[in-house]
Order: sequence, then C-alpha cells, then structure tokens
Amino acid sequence: MSDFAKVLVERMRSCDIDVNEDCLVDMSEERGRYCLFKVNHVLIANHGMGAGSVSILIHELLKLLAYAKAGNVSFVRMGTCGGLDVEPGTICLTDSAMGPDGESGYEFFQCGKSKRKNILVRQKLSIRRSQISS
Repeated sequence: MSDFAKVLVERMRSCDIDVNEDCLVDMSEERGRYCLFKVNHVLIANHGMGAGSVSILIHELLKLLAYAKAGNVSFVRMGTCGGLDVEPGTICLTDSAMGPDGESGYEFFQCGKSKRKNILVRQKLSIRRSQISS
C-alpha cells in the first residue's frame, strides 16, 4: 500500500496537485488490522483476504467518513480475481460486485438473515476508469 501511495503522490505532483508530505504515513499502523493512507482527497486502504475482512474495513471506513461528514464518496476495490479463471496478469474491470457464489451483488448478513445488495459502478466513475485503463 505504501508503494501505491508513493505512485499516487508522484502522479498528483506531475499534474501540479499539492500533496502533503505526511501523506506517506500509515494512519492505522498502531492498530495492525490494515494499512490506511490519505493522499490529498484519496483514501487508500488494504483489507487482506475475503469478504469478512473487506466487510469490517468498509464498515469502519463508512463510520469514519460519517463522523468526518464526508459526502459523495466512491469506493474502488483493486485486487486479485483468480477465481474468475482468467490468465495471470489479465486486468478485469467490472460494472458490479459479485458474491462468492458468482451471483451479482454483495451478500451480507443482518440480524442473522442473508441479504443481497446490488452494487453498481456509477457511470461517471466507470467512464473515467475506462479512460485511465486505456
């Protein structure tokens, strides 16, 4: 994550965007559960493996962002997709979340009941993501 934060800092500076020097400090290092960097207006975190760890991370980040009164937030997840049976090194861009059962949407449990939320990429973010990956 720190390497990704460094690359982001370099890219922002190459676009004449001011970046604080302290942004390369892991804000959650003492906690040990994940890494957390804030580079300008971008929050970068890692979560380990599996839906359980990402669920905990997103829950904690949403609480943090709510307390900070941050609005208009987008989440972008980067990770492996070995379960999709693609060649190593293949870049996969998706338009929605997919559960471990292969069904579209994010499955979660609330009060002991299974629920599924359809999570789609916003069109504006999808267009920008496609431009960046070209």
